[in-house]
Amino acid sequence: MMLGKHGSHNIQEERSFQVKYMGYIQNTESGVTGIDKAVKKIHDRNRNEEKTCPRITVEVSKEGMTFNHGGSSKKQFFAIKEISYCSLNRFDTNIFAFNHHISKSPLNVECHAVLCNSEEKARAIGQSLYSAYREGHFEELRKERRRKLNVSPANLELQSENTAAVPKAGESNVEKAEVKANSTGVLDTELENIVKDMLDTVEREKGNIEEQK
Repeated sequence: MMLGKHGSHNIQEERSFQVKYMGYIQNTESGVTGIDKAVKKIHDRNRNEEKTCPRITVEVSKEGMTFNHGGSSKKQFFAIKEISYCSLNRFDTNIFAFNHHISKSPLNVECHAVLCNSEEKARAIGQSLYSAYREGHFEELRKERRRKLNVSPANLELQSENTAAVPKAGESNVEKAEVKANSTGVLDTELENIVKDMLDTVEREKGNIEEQK
């Protein structure tokens, strides 16, 4: 399920993409401006070296992004938690780029860029990566909630049954069920708000890109 501006809807996103890998470069600036400058350096370097960009397959999962380099066994994996920023290039929207954090101390960030055959394909990679982040993020939220409740997934149902069978003094099973339902509703509302905030951020970035074209 994915929350959008008009409510929830089911969505099947593409998770595998055929692209050309432009390469990477160290990035010392944050945000869209930093990525744009890094992509320009990558583009200029390839042009000066008359370098041909190899075809690769990009695969996206909730764990992260994998680059499969042609028929070779070489693969590059970028954990979702290490990808700090991604965007379409403002001057060539067929290019999708992202920052990969290697380390925090000393700060080491690489900007990777891929060339797609259309802007729609580049946007699809961004959407797929965003959905993967959301999926992984929600899973972490659920795990954290279970940790706070000190309940393992295996005995969650058993504990719920036992708790419901032995209400506290002055508390009925109906009251406990209402409390549980209210708690679940609060959690769902919190998750929906998180998704809404993230979607609003994406829309603002798209608007900024369109204004600067």
